[in-house]
Amino acid sequence: MKQRIKRTKTPYGVGEKRQLSSGRASIAAAIFLLASGQIQAADNVEPVQTLDQIVVHARDRAEKLQDVPIPVSAITGKTLENNNAVAFQDFAKLAPNLQAHVPNARQTSISIRGVGKNTANDALEPSVGVIIDGVPSAFISQSWGNFPDLDHVEVLRGPQGTLLGKNTTLGVVNIVTKAPSFSPESSFELSAGERHTQGLKASVGGSVQDGVLAYRASAFVERQDGPFNDIAPQQANATFGERNREGGRLQFLLLPSADLSVRISADRQQSAELIAFTDPPLFGDPAFFPNGTSRTAGTALTYTSRLARPWFGGYKPLVDNWDTVDNSGSRPTRSASNGLSAEVNWNVDDLTFTSISAYRDSLFDANNANWSRFDITQFGALINQKQLSQEFRVSSSIGKDIDYTAGVYLLKSEVDALDRFRFGADAGAFYATAASYNSLNTSAVGRQLLQDSLRGLYTNRPAQPNTNSVAEFGQLNWHATDKATLTIGLRRTHENKENSYNNFIANDSAFTANLAATTLDGAGNGIAGVYNGATAAQIAAARAVRQTQLSGQGAVAGKKIDATSYAWLINPSYKLNQDTLLYTSLGYGEKSGSVQFNTTTLAPQNVDPEKALDFELGFKSSLPDHRLVLNGNFYETHIKGYQQNLTVVDATTATGFRTYLGNVEGVTLRGVELEGSFALLKNLAVNFSGAYNRAFYSSFSNAPCASDISGQPSGQQQCDYTGKQLPFAPKLSASLGFDYRTPITGGYLLHAFGNTTYHGRTNYNAGLAELGWLNAYSIVDAGIGLQTSDGKLELALVGKNLADQHYVTNIGTYSNQAAITATPGDRRYIGVVLRAKQF
Repeated sequence: MKQRIKRTKTPYGVGEKRQLSSGRASIAAAIFLLASGQIQAADNVEPVQTLDQIVVHARDRAEKLQDVPIPVSAITGKTLENNNAVAFQDFAKLAPNLQAHVPNARQTSISIRGVGKNTANDALEPSVGVIIDGVPSAFISQSWGNFPDLDHVEVLRGPQGTLLGKNTTLGVVNIVTKAPSFSPESSFELSAGERHTQGLKASVGGSVQDGVLAYRASAFVERQDGPFNDIAPQQANATFGERNREGGRLQFLLLPSADLSVRISADRQQSAELIAFTDPPLFGDPAFFPNGTSRTAGTALTYTSRLARPWFGGYKPLVDNWDTVDNSGSRPTRSASNGLSAEVNWNVDDLTFTSISAYRDSLFDANNANWSRFDITQFGALINQKQLSQEFRVSSSIGKDIDYTAGVYLLKSEVDALDRFRFGADAGAFYATAASYNSLNTSAVGRQLLQDSLRGLYTNRPAQPNTNSVAEFGQLNWHATDKATLTIGLRRTHENKENSYNNFIANDSAFTANLAATTLDGAGNGIAGVYNGATAAQIAAARAVRQTQLSGQGAVAGKKIDATSYAWLINPSYKLNQDTLLYTSLGYGEKSGSVQFNTTTLAPQNVDPEKALDFELGFKSSLPDHRLVLNGNFYETHIKGYQQNLTVVDATTATGFRTYLGNVEGVTLRGVELEGSFALLKNLAVNFSGAYNRAFYSSFSNAPCASDISGQPSGQQQCDYTGKQLPFAPKLSASLGFDYRTPITGGYLLHAFGNTTYHGRTNYNAGLAELGWLNAYSIVDAGIGLQTSDGKLELALVGKNLADQHYVTNIGTYSNQAAITATPGDRRYIGVVLRAKQF
C-alpha cells in the first residue's frame, strides 16, 4: 500500500500533545563530565525528547517535524520553559537564521536569513509572517510583548504564502499556545533576581463538563528594572530598558458532537515601560568624518557642540556609557493588545471544514525626550490598530494517492497613526544655527526670543494606512509512490490599500503670540511690548529658528493600490528509507506594495511589491536508534524590488537628511543551514544548529551613500553597494546546547541546561555606514536546579547573558543634531525560578 500522510481528526485542529525538553546551549562542561565518567545514564529518568519526536503544524495539519519536506525548526514547550523564552528576542536564540530587533512595539522586527526588518513605517508590511494560534498578524506591534503558556514555536524558512498567508515571502514564525484539555492541569511559576525582578506565571485548566466543555486560563506578570540608570535630577530612581507588563488568556473548547469542535480564545496584554525608544548614544559622537574632516568645520554643528553652548552651562552629554543615561523628559511607553478568536472544525466523512474568525487590536503610545536633562523636545507616536480576519478551508483526500487543503482568507486592517512633536524652553538654543544663536545670545531680549522661538510649538503628523485583502489558496499532495510525494500550491491575493499624510501645527510657539504683542517700527525693530528693544535682525533670527522645525507642512492623499499577486510552490520529496527524507522546492511569493509619500514635497511616492523566487534543497535524517537527528538545507533566494529604508541628503529638513521607503533592484540570499540533536545518554541530549548566510545586494548600483559619507562637505551622494552583505545579516551564526537530568537523593533529580548563541561580525546600520560594524559575539544562558522525579516541582538558578556581553541589534548614525545611537540587547540576568505543576 502506498505511503500516505495520516489525517488525524483531532478535536480542535491543534493536536493535544505534551512536549518534553531539548534545551540548547554551551555543552563544554557536560562533555567534560561525560568524558571523565562523572555523568552516567540513569534508568529511572524519562529520556529527553529529540527532534524526530516533535509534532508541528507547519502545513495546517499535525505532522512529525522529520516528515515535513520544508526547512522548519521547532522550539518545544519544555525548551521554552527552561530558557524562560517568552519573547521574540528569546526565540531568536533557539532557532537558526532567525533574528529579532525588539526595542518597542512599533519597531519590532522579525527577520529570517537577514531579511524582514521593520523600520517604524506603519504602512510597511513585514516579509516574515507571524501567526498566533492560526491567526496571522497584520501589524508588527502584535509581535511585541510576552507569549507565556506556549506549547511550541515553529520557524518556517522560505516563502510560505500558499498556505500561511500574505506577506510571508521570507518565512513564518508560528506561535502555538497550549490548548484546553479535559484532563485537570495547573502550573505556577515564581521568579526573582537581579534588578528587582519579580515574575509570576500561572495556568489552570480542565473539564467544565466532561467530554463536552473544557477550559484553560493563563496569566503572567513581569517586573524588572532596566540596566540603564537615569541620572537626570527630574527622574530619580528611574531606569531605562525596564519590564513592566502583564497579560492573560482565557480559552474554551466545546465538543457538541464527535465530529464538531469549537475553540474560543480571548487574550490581553499591556505594558508601561521606560524604553530607549530613540536608543541611547552608546557609540559616541565623533568629532571627525571618516575622511578626517572636522564635523564642526566652519559653522557646522553636532549634537555635542550644540550642548556645549553657554546656554547649557558647560553641559557634557553622556555618551558611550553602558550603565547610565541622562534623560529628563521621557515617560513610560504604553503598549497593549487584545485578541478574540474562534476556531471551528467540522468533520464530515473524509472532509474537514475549518473556520477561524478573529479580531485583534493594538495600542502604542510613546512619550520620549532627547538624551539630555534639558527641556528640548518630547516626541512619540500614538498608534491604534485593529484587524478583522476570516479564514475558511477544507481538507480532504481524493482516492488513496491525493490529499489537499483549499480555502479563502479575508482581512481588513486599519491603522490610525499620529507622530507628535513638542518643543520645550531649551529647544531654540539647541536647534538654532550658529548664526542665529550668536545673534540672539547677546542680550536679555535676544535670549527671550531664543527661548520663545520654539517653546510650546506642537506639530502633528497623522497617517491612516488601511488594507482590505481577499485571497484564495490551495495545496495538494500527490503520493506518487510509497516513497515519492509531490506537493504543489497556489495562492491568489487581491488587495486594496490607501493612506493619507498630514503635517500641521497643533499649537504654535510662544514667539508667534508674543511677536503679535510687540510694536515694531518701520525697520522691524521692537519698540514696545514683549520684545521691546529687539533688533530686526534678532527677530528675523528667531523666526528662522522656528522655521527649522516646520519643513514639509501640509496634507497629501496617497495614490491607492488596487493589485493582485500570486504565490506558488512546487515541492517534491522522497523518503529514502524510514529515517531519511530528501526534499527540494521552488517557491515564489510577493510582499505587497505600500502607499508612501515624499514628506518634503508632499507628493505620493508609492513603493512597488517585493518579489521573491526561492530554491531549497535539503534532507532530514536520523540514525536507526534515533540517538542522532541531523537536518540540513541549502537555499538560494532572489528578491526583486526589495523594500528598504533609504536615507538621502535633504537640506530642507532640520537634520539635513530625509529617510524614505524605496525599492532595491536586487537582493540574493544564498546559504546552508544545519540543525540536529544528539542523545549522548538517555538523560543527556545535545542540540545544535548553524547557518552560513551570504545575503547580499545583487543589484544596487544607485544606492544612497551612508550618511557618514554623504554628510561630509561635498560628500559623495551615490554609491555602488552591489555585492555588499545586507545590514543586520550575519554570515555565520550558530547555537549549541544541552539538557541533562540525573537522580541524586531523596527522590530528586539534578537538572542542568544551557544555551550558547554565536553571531558573526555584522553591520547593524541600515545604510551600511562604517560605524555600524559590530564584532562577532556569543551569548551564554544556563541554569541548574533540583526537581522532583515526577516533574511536579522544580527550583532552579538561571542566568541569561552570563558574561554580560554588550551587543546591539541596531546602530543609527550621527547627524548635525544627534549622536550615534544603538539598540542594546538584553543584559545579564541571574535569578531563581520556582515551578509547581499538577496534572
